[in-house]
Amino acid sequence: MVARFLGPAAERNSPLNGVHTRTRIRFHRLWEVTTLLRAHRWAALGFVACSIGVSASRASILWLIKDFLDKILGIPFDKTWILYAVAGAIFLVWLVSAAFEWASKVLQQELMRAIEYDTLMKSVHHLLRLSVRFFDRSSHGDLLVTVRTDIVAMRDMVNAYCTIVVSALTTLSFAAVAFKISPWLTFWGLIVLPLAAWPILVLGARIRQIAEKRRTVGYKIFDLLVQLFRGIRLIKVYQAEGAEEKSCGTLSQAYYRQLLKAANARATAGMVMESLAGFGMVLVVVIGGIQVMRHELQWPSLLAILMVFLSIKEPVKQVVHSQATLKELLPSLDRMERLLATETDVREPARPMELDRPLRSIAFEKVGFSYDSHSIFQGISLQVKAGETIGIAGPSGVGKTTLLNLIPRFCDPTEGRILLNGIDLKELRQNDIMAQMSIVTQDPFMFNGTIHDNILYGRPKASTDEVIRAARAANVHEEILLLPQGYQTPAGVGGVNLSGGQKQRLNIARALLKNAPILLLDEATSSLDSVAEIKVQQAIEKLMQGRTCFIISHRLSALRNADRILVLHAGRLDAIGTHANLLRKSAIYAQLWEAQSRIEPFPVGEAPVEWVSDPPPSPED
Repeated sequence: MVARFLGPAAERNSPLNGVHTRTRIRFHRLWEVTTLLRAHRWAALGFVACSIGVSASRASILWLIKDFLDKILGIPFDKTWILYAVAGAIFLVWLVSAAFEWASKVLQQELMRAIEYDTLMKSVHHLLRLSVRFFDRSSHGDLLVTVRTDIVAMRDMVNAYCTIVVSALTTLSFAAVAFKISPWLTFWGLIVLPLAAWPILVLGARIRQIAEKRRTVGYKIFDLLVQLFRGIRLIKVYQAEGAEEKSCGTLSQAYYRQLLKAANARATAGMVMESLAGFGMVLVVVIGGIQVMRHELQWPSLLAILMVFLSIKEPVKQVVHSQATLKELLPSLDRMERLLATETDVREPARPMELDRPLRSIAFEKVGFSYDSHSIFQGISLQVKAGETIGIAGPSGVGKTTLLNLIPRFCDPTEGRILLNGIDLKELRQNDIMAQMSIVTQDPFMFNGTIHDNILYGRPKASTDEVIRAARAANVHEEILLLPQGYQTPAGVGGVNLSGGQKQRLNIARALLKNAPILLLDEATSSLDSVAEIKVQQAIEKLMQGRTCFIISHRLSALRNADRILVLHAGRLDAIGTHANLLRKSAIYAQLWEAQSRIEPFPVGEAPVEWVSDPPPSPED
């Protein structure tokens, strides 16, 4: 069911696919990490200093233990204070090591959280400045995974790198102690260490491939869940719960299969590492034992070297484990970096022009729009004076909403231009353009806050009295007072606590509060019942007063009072004029009007418009 829509097409439609080569992404990642670390340089430097302290103190402990064992062989019983002194030094260094370790962990967590926060805010900042078209063509599940789950990968990446730094420094310190005791024996003990690169190089590539597949399945699960929540009514009406559960189960099984494959690859890497470490230990025992029997090495030195290699095993394992973690994180990091590298198709001008006020005119000059090489419409020219009401009509799929979206510059025309007060929209700041616009759509959106906050969104600095006046003008004030908490009543997610008519009138109140000179209405009453539609239409009439309005409505009766009506058909402007004129000169408009006249009752006191010329040809003709 729903899962059918989440296959390869969702992946192909994501603008995050195929944006950069892997080489460029890796360079970008290195630059990004460097930039983030520079922003938190003191925490990073403090972490490195504490890591050096941890590794040096741990190595010192091993050296002091070796020295302690040497003292046992050569001192008389009456000088046991020397043993106590060495033991006290060991304990003191141990405390220092514990302090350094505590500080390094605190600084590591600070770095992890700070970089995760910075990356999240940078991603949100970037997303909010992308065009509306980007969100229309993107998989929302993919974006959710990228913005939340993939950003967590930045924190895990910092944790992995920090672990590698500590483990590498500790390994080097232990190796230095071992070389100080016996270079020859240390050489044979560490000869297997380069072989540890094998699981990193070979199994790491497999771990990355598995992680890429797991991430792809993961965002498909997100997409599925988003659609399940939105389509729950359809699912229940069509009794599709079992089918959707099966679809979710199929995706979940694929996800967990990838998890198991990754776990197997990591376990294999660990097994190889353990085997190599055991082989190195055997070499140390055999060669060191021979040296002790030949009196070429004292047994405390052999014991100390064995302790060193036992201690080295764990940080080397940590390096291998962290490298595997980084391989798993690479797909998430690549995806996030592609998002941050995505450029908006609606760009701010390098040298924006100032928009003079008040609004005088809006002009369309041979405007056309194509999507993926498919032309939606072309050659639309129109001059609109301030205060005019322009209706937009035409068959479904002809591009009415697309044309409306060009006015606030949600997207740019692919040919021609739109002028505001004689200035091309592309030469104006987007904030200056948006300041001129209010919009009411067929799907009234409500934020998950109070009713007061939802209205206040139109002009955040407005007073409570202004909010109430806007609600009164939108014919919704009295209904708000009947709600349990009045204006402080939560609207709920998507306005679930309100009726459709209430949500639409609250959107109108929001637009009234903004008081912008240009009003865009896109099927504002299409989803309402007759009673709610009357209330909303009355509110819309108040909202339209003194404004330049562009109206889309499938009910042509709502466009009858427009100053002019644009009729779009077959990718072009078929006709433009008043309602009465279009009935005479536009066969398309006349057909639409006749079809609606048969199924929609006319307002009280009105009769169908008589044909003043020959009726338009029927579709059969």
